[in-house]
Amino acid sequence: MTRQFSARSKPQLLKQEARRWLQALRQGDREAHERLRAAWSAAPEQPTLRDVLHALAREYGQVDWRALLGALEAVVLEGATFTEHVDAVLRHGWDGDRALARSIVARHAAVASDSIFTAAICGDIDRVRHMLAQDRAAAVQTGGTLQWTALAYVAYGRLDEQRAVDIARLLLDAGADPHFRFDDGWGNAFTLITGAIGLGEGAKPCHTQSAELVELFIASGADPFDTQALYNSSIVHDDPSWTDLLWRRCDPATRVAMWSRI
Repeated sequence: MTRQFSARSKPQLLKQEARRWLQALRQGDREAHERLRAAWSAAPEQPTLRDVLHALAREYGQVDWRALLGALEAVVLEGATFTEHVDAVLRHGWDGDRALARSIVARHAAVASDSIFTAAICGDIDRVRHMLAQDRAAAVQTGGTLQWTALAYVAYGRLDEQRAVDIARLLLDAGADPHFRFDDGWGNAFTLITGAIGLGEGAKPCHTQSAELVELFIASGADPFDTQALYNSSIVHDDPSWTDLLWRRCDPATRVAMWSRI
């Protein structure tokens, strides 16, 4: 029977459900495999997160994950609180929906001015500059729904296509940490470089200023030997440009030994 949307039918919660489902599949759980076949009979024997998201969408009667996110947009926007709008905007670059975040910002301009985190992710450079002038420590603070720094929201955000590098430079000049990273819950370290590159099992698009951001992060001290970024850039298409860039930015004296351990 086709599932119906409920109060818990939010992109981030559905993706968490998909991760739990994938974990059960990898542990050989029989019911998890039966559920996968019932939702999508053509599912691969060793599914990725992208495959499980597709199966989850089919449980809701949608053709794929993107269609499910689109169907959820109207539900989320209808009657949502300001706090929920802010949450959706800050989450969109990690486990949310960019189209939904764009719609929220277009309809509710006040969201962008809620904090330095929303200002940074929405590309409001004047507000970021003003907030840093008032409190320079804001550049190193974590906050928002994901408890990231403003710089991390810039790296993972996909709403601003023009001012991200300038905002990132402002934050770094104010003391933002280029080494910021977090665990995705699976023991994987996600960095600023990983965020800008995107791709991965969720097939996130690269940031429109990804090359400039990655170069800026590395120049500021971020480690170019980024195994999660290498993984993410290797499973979506056959373009070796990110591998080449990160290789060239590693110290020639040590990179062969480091990369041999991958």
